[in-house]
Amino acid sequence: MKGKPVIAYKTGGIPLQIRHGYSGFLVDVGNTSKVADYAKKLILDKKYYKKISQQAKNHINHDYLTLNNCAKWLDLALKFKK
Repeated sequence: MKGKPVIAYKTGGIPLQIRHGYSGFLVDVGNTSKVADYAKKLILDKKYYKKISQQAKNHINHDYLTLNNCAKWLDLALKFKK
């Protein structure tokens, strides 16, 4: 949401939040050399960093925010209330 590219491992719910190569990068768990490669590219290529940053800022999925999640769970609970 802050417009910062993210480099993260492909684990848990992270792949649902990051579009690889668009809003950040997903790496196999433990592949630190790939993490370093992506970090180096973002640091050295200012235009690329700016592009990925802008895309990251525009690629926001509000489903993962705590407040939205809480409201959805409350709504669901109220629907099934007897």
